[in-house]
Amino acid sequence: MTAAITASAELAESPRAVFEFLADLRNHALLAPGSVELRSRDSGAEAPTQALVRLRGPLAIRRTASTAIVEASAPAVIRGRASIGKRTRASISWTLASRRDHTAVTLRVTVQDTGFFDRVLLRLGGQGWLERRFADALVCLADQFAPAAVPHTCTGEGLSLRPALQPAA
Repeated sequence: MTAAITASAELAESPRAVFEFLADLRNHALLAPGSVELRSRDSGAEAPTQALVRLRGPLAIRRTASTAIVEASAPAVIRGRASIGKRTRASISWTLASRRDHTAVTLRVTVQDTGFFDRVLLRLGGQGWLERRFADALVCLADQFAPAAVPHTCTGEGLSLRPALQPAA
């Protein structure tokens, strides 16, 4: 099974700053408040490249994923992988492109294989839920660079877009 989920936006920040934030897996939990909890990470690393995370979905669904950054080409691409259980595997990529005074950001997750439970979850609305959460993650990413005087909108589901973040065309 191959299912791709993509979200894109433009951030009022440099590709280098966005890349440096995303290159540290500790920051990824900040992009999904209420949905992702960092359980453990590789120790001794200044910016960890492997982590175990607890994912929380609707209807009290919980899954534990092993994640890793497998490639980081500054300031344009970060690629990673995630595994849930024995069968579910996905590849993740963050692509950053400079656009005058902002950065076009694309988050793409490709589910390469699924176990039975995860396949059923994706078909029964999980893919749509993930699409919304990834769009929300980009709002939360923009919030990480917002001035202190700007109210933060990254508080969980039902986020609204701030003027600094516009969906990419």
